[in-house]
This record gives sequence, C-alpha cells and structure tokens, in this order.
Amino acid sequence: MVDKKNIQTHLGSLFNFASQVPYCPNHILCLLQSVKSLIGINPDIIPENLLKYVENRVGEFEPCYTYPGNQHKELQPEVISIEKLKKMILKGKKQQAQEYLGFLLLVANPRHISEYLLEVAAEISPQPYLFCWTAVKSIKIMAPEDIPAVLYLCLDALLEESNTETVEVERFLVHAYYHQIEKTALVRGEKILSKIDALMKTYPMKMEYVQQFPGELAYLIKEKGREGIHVFLNNLSLEELNDELLYQLDGLRSVISFNEDWEKSQMFPFIQSSEDVNC
Repeated sequence: MVDKKNIQTHLGSLFNFASQVPYCPNHILCLLQSVKSLIGINPDIIPENLLKYVENRVGEFEPCYTYPGNQHKELQPEVISIEKLKKMILKGKKQQAQEYLGFLLLVANPRHISEYLLEVAAEISPQPYLFCWTAVKSIKIMAPEDIPAVLYLCLDALLEESNTETVEVERFLVHAYYHQIEKTALVRGEKILSKIDALMKTYPMKMEYVQQFPGELAYLIKEKGREGIHVFLNNLSLEELNDELLYQLDGLRSVISFNEDWEKSQMFPFIQSSEDVNC
C-alpha cells in the first residue's frame, strides 16, 4: 500500500524530473499532471497500478534538458513587452524568443508568462496548447527553481516544427478541459477562453470517439460520478494501462468536476446506453 503521506513528496520529485526532460510531443509532464489529478479523486486509496505505470514510463525518459537562460542580461531592453515574444514565436525565431523569455523572467511573474504562452498556444494547435495548459497547472506546485525550465519547454512546444497531425485524444482534451479553465482564476482568463472557443471550432471532437469508451466505465460513472473513474482505474491491471486511457479518464474527471450539467454534456453520450451493463 502506498503511503499517502509521502505521495506529495514523491510527485514533487517526479515533476522536478519532468522539468529536466527535453520537449517532445509525448512529454512526461503531461502524463504526470493527469496522474496527479486522477490520484486526487480519492487520495486515501491510491491506485498502486497507476504509480507503477508512471514509474515505468518515467524510466523511458532522460533528464538531459538544460534551458538556455539569459546569456545577455547586460543587454536588457529598456522596454520589455510580452507581445514582442509572441511575434518572435509566430515568426519561428527560436533563439531570439529564448533570449527574450530570459528578459521577461527578470521582470514578470512566471505564472503570468505561462498564461500568456497558453493564450498564444491556443492560436496554434491542440498539441502546444495542451502542453502549455499542463505547464500552467504544474508550476503552481513546483519548486521556484524548476519553473523557468518549464516555461522554456513551453516555448519549445510553441516553436516545434512538426507535421504531426492532431490525434483524437488531443481534440477530446481540448473540449474536456474547457470548464476547468473557465473556472480557474487566470489573469488572462477572458482572452484565453476566447482563443479556446476558436480552437474548439477548428478542432471539433468526433462523437464516435467518446462513444467507444468501455461499458464498465460508463456504468460506474453513471452510478458513482467522478468516484466511478477511481473505481474503474483501481480495477485495471498494469498491462491494461496506457497513456491515452489515462488522458481520457482525466478528461472525464475534469468535465465531471467543473461542469455542473456534466451528464448532459456531449462528453457523456456513452452513459445513456449503460443501463444494462453489469459491473
């Protein structure tokens, strides 16, 4: 049995590890944030299969990332505008953007910077947007010395040159996290939400995707709400776990937690046909 008193320390060390992993589309930080949220459903009974799975996944990454920092502090501009950082990002000027982020970190609150990067990401595509949303949540619990690295990782996500198509789980999560972001106290909240509205229209969620969720999960959610996700997760074997399933469960958790009318949400058509499913 996992000692719940030590779980926060354990998760803290994992988030520290994640801040040292170079950016990639399946970055471990996103998985850790979802796992943390799933554990939070019922921290008194921590799914040991989940922790074992995370331990295995963490072992697949190497903490070899060193963020560039600010090498030219003496050349700090007289006027620093966060809007200038956006222009550099959209023009793909990576080195200049990294240097300018260093200047911003000297004068601006890192949380405000993370929100701005989230806003910019929402104008681009689901992948950098979801990573930046992960960063906004993560830096609230991270040690101050780990936060700059995460912001530079956000910058890498925004500047990543990739032809990778948006996958269905990313579309699903863009829609699933909407109410959580809406209810999160963000300085740039209104601007961020307007960009997310546009992002959801550009990347609509396919209903076939949520209709394929397991019948047992549907039954448990219908009977127990958010706690049903925890029960379902506890019943899984280690071999049945995978990243996409954990993202799906976290997305459903988010909808239930932050949307009062979640049962009427487009995320839950699969529970309507669950009456005859035996748990």
